[in-house]
Amino acid sequence: MLASAVGKLDGKEFISHAPGYWSRDGGMPTELWNDWKWQLKNRVTSLAQLERHIDLCEEERSGVLLSGDKLALAITPHFFNLIPRENPDDPIRRQVMPRIEETWTSPYDMVDPCGEDSHMPVPGLVHRYPDRVLFLVTDRCAAYCRYCTRSRVVSGVGGQYNFVAMAHALPEARSILTLRSTRDKNSTVTSNILWSYGNTTIPRHLRDIVVTEYGVADLRGLSDQDTIAALLNIADSRFQDGLKREAQAAGKLRLDHRIPDLHRNNTPRALEERFILARARGLFSEFPFGTDFTGEEIVLAKALTRLKEKSTGGWLRVKTVGLAAASRGTPSAIRPYLERMSLNAPKTRQEWLWQRLLVQELRDMA
Repeated sequence: MLASAVGKLDGKEFISHAPGYWSRDGGMPTELWNDWKWQLKNRVTSLAQLERHIDLCEEERSGVLLSGDKLALAITPHFFNLIPRENPDDPIRRQVMPRIEETWTSPYDMVDPCGEDSHMPVPGLVHRYPDRVLFLVTDRCAAYCRYCTRSRVVSGVGGQYNFVAMAHALPEARSILTLRSTRDKNSTVTSNILWSYGNTTIPRHLRDIVVTEYGVADLRGLSDQDTIAALLNIADSRFQDGLKREAQAAGKLRLDHRIPDLHRNNTPRALEERFILARARGLFSEFPFGTDFTGEEIVLAKALTRLKEKSTGGWLRVKTVGLAAASRGTPSAIRPYLERMSLNAPKTRQEWLWQRLLVQELRDMA
C-alpha cells in the first residue's frame, strides 16, 4: 500500500494508507483521501461493499446481516485499508467487522458495563465522580468498534431500534416515527425521505407508522413496493419524481406507477393555505402547548436562524453581507426588535454590521 502524510513531518503527522483496496477505482487524489468529510461520506456500511473488497467467513456474513439489530456497520476507507483480506481472526478486522456472536446473550452480559446509565441525571451527561462530568455529545462514530461499551446507544440502533422493537412486542402497540419531509441547510432544501441511507437501523419487518406534515403512511405488513408508494405520498412534491425514478430504476416500483393527484401538491405554500382560516380563528398556533417567548422573540428566532443559514460561507455569505451593508434606514416597525437585541444604538463597527444584517433579514421576512 502507498502511504501519505498530513501535517508537519515531526513524528506526529497523520499517516494514511492509500489507496489500498480503493486502487481498483483508479486511485484517489491525496487531498480527497485525506479529507475527513470524504472518509465519512464513503464509509463501508453494507454487505455488498464488504464483499467487493474482502472474503467474509460465515460468522462475519451472518453478523453483517444482523448488524442493524444492535450496533450498525460503519468502517472508514482509511480504517478498512488496515484489514487483511484473508485472515478473519486478525485483531483489527475483529475490531470493526460484525460477527454472529454479537447476537448471542450470555448470563454474565451487561447492557451497561460501565454503569453510566445509573449516573446520568439528564440524557447525555454522566456524573460518576464529584469533580468531573462526561458529556456524550453525539451517538455517531466514524467507525463502530464491535466491543464498544456504549453499543446500546451509539449508531442510532440501540435507541430508536429498541423503541420500535418494543412497539412490535407489546400487544396492540404501534410505533410512530415523525419527521419533517425536508430539511433546509445553507439555503438548500433536501428531502428527509431518501432512497438510500448508510445508517438505516429499522429492518423491513419492523416498519410501522411514519408521519410527515403531509400525512400518515401505515407501513406495517406492506411489501417493498407498497411501502415505497405510501412514503411517496407523504414526501415533499419537489422530490417525489426523483424518488420515484430511483425506485423504478431499482426495480422496486412499477414503471406505470402514478402518484395520486391528492398527494401531488405537497408543498409548504399549499400547507400554509390550508390553515389560513383555522389560524384566523386562533387554531394551530406555532406553539399549541404555549410558550414563554414573546411575539418579538419568536420573530427574532426565525430571522436569526435564516441569517445563520445564509452566513455559513461562499457567495451567499458575501451577497448577504453586501446587501446588508448597503442598506440604509430602519423602519419604525423593526426598531422594537433591535431594542430587544440591544442593537438600536451600535457602538462598534461589528455591532453596526449585526444591526444592518438583522434589519435586512427582517425586511425580507416582511
